[in-house]
Amino acid sequence: MTLGYYLGLLIDRNGNNKGILGKIPHSYALEVFPQRLYGPRIAARSFCGNRTFSGTYGCGWDQKDQVIFFTVDENCGGSGFRKVVSTNLKPAICFTTSGVEVSVNFGVSQFVCDPRKYWEPYRAIERDIHNCLDSGICTFSVTNEEYFPQLMYHCKDCNLEGNLGMCEVCVKICHAGHNVTTPTAAVGFFCDCGSLTSSKQKTFCKALK
Repeated sequence: MTLGYYLGLLIDRNGNNKGILGKIPHSYALEVFPQRLYGPRIAARSFCGNRTFSGTYGCGWDQKDQVIFFTVDENCGGSGFRKVVSTNLKPAICFTTSGVEVSVNFGVSQFVCDPRKYWEPYRAIERDIHNCLDSGICTFSVTNEEYFPQLMYHCKDCNLEGNLGMCEVCVKICHAGHNVTTPTAAVGFFCDCGSLTSSKQKTFCKALK
């Protein structure tokens, strides 16, 4: 398997084009801009990270939780891929444009931003969020009013727009058939569908437990 940072052509040492990183079977990739993930069963899914052309990008593979995670500067975007059990991951960087400058550190020198430092605080809560998504429970049950990287949806029918939005579970359960926008990757977000229901302002969250 190949773990990549940029979506682009993967060229081997003999100059042979092996395909597009993230679309090659058993490969994973983060496209730096417009910040999308590519890999098995995932095609151009938004990544909850800061969008920047210039910065320090990091990634790691948490073998215990079997997830691949990414960091941007001093922010963690959470895991992009789950149930990754292979022991044959190889880091790779590809480019789609010319004139790009990059320095790579695979641990030979001290990290400018150690990915583990920003990943560790997210491990427990992200594990709980994934359990919510798998069980059909509103993620507000875990986050409460703490901001956390998630996909954020808006519902025009329920006036959940602007800074108000809902999680992946609520868009399927509470707002099925509503006028819902395509998701955006929020660096920090908690589900307002669950939040407003919890504060008794609304009663439309059916997934809050």
